[in-house]
Amino acid sequence: RALPETEFPCSKFHFAIDKGTLDSMLALGKQGWINPNVNFEDLEDETWVKAISAAQKYLKEVHRILLPTVGVFFLVSLGSPEFRVPLLEKCNLEVQQIKLLEPQRQDREDDEAKLKLKWNGQYHNKHIYICTTAKPQ
Repeated sequence: RALPETEFPCSKFHFAIDKGTLDSMLALGKQGWINPNVNFEDLEDETWVKAISAAQKYLKEVHRILLPTVGVFFLVSLGSPEFRVPLLEKCNLEVQQIKLLEPQRQDREDDEAKLKLKWNGQYHNKHIYICTTAKPQ
């Protein structure tokens, strides 16, 4: 289903946060998931193409409602930088910084505060992307 444009005016917000929305939009492929590291340029399945199209529309809408040059988009995602950065940049969001939260393995007993995340039976990293609207839409 195509996403409608929000009712928010253009260039209204300083900051937007996404923790799972983008990844959920991309969770439409085979067996209910698109691998977070899938290369979007290689997708041919119609369902996947629709998911990518909806994700791009969502990101363009995020760009539209953020203030130009000073708007910040904070994205927490399972998708690795080699696949998320091109998607963000295609939607005119400039990636300024990427932080990695490493999963805590069950066999490790250290005192560091680390994220524990299991997906498809394996542990995965979450990435934090800090983007700006420096590029005009």
